[in-house]
Amino acid sequence: MSETQERLYRFAPSDRGGWILGLGGSQCIALAVTILAASTFLNAGAPAPLVLSPVLFGLTYTFARIGGVPVHELVPVVITVRAAAMRSASPLIWPSRCAGVVSRSTVCA
Repeated sequence: MSETQERLYRFAPSDRGGWILGLGGSQCIALAVTILAASTFLNAGAPAPLVLSPVLFGLTYTFARIGGVPVHELVPVVITVRAAAMRSASPLIWPSRCAGVVSRSTVCA
């Protein structure tokens, strides 16, 4: 019979490094677009609310979280679901958590 031996090694945690300062690609691109848009509005002499609006949206997209999930990870999912809903004529049908059947209600008794 073979004996079970305890492992003598341990894998390192996954590296979650990013492009710059730990930020991912979409975050870096969003910040670059934010800076570009704000500087363009500043050079054009736009009023302060117009200059600050891309900054607000860019920072929200890059750093905010909704329900513990980063916004930059939620946006592609929301866009995909909305596009699929607009393409189909029927409303979205979510899988039921109860009996493994598909229903329009997610309330379990």
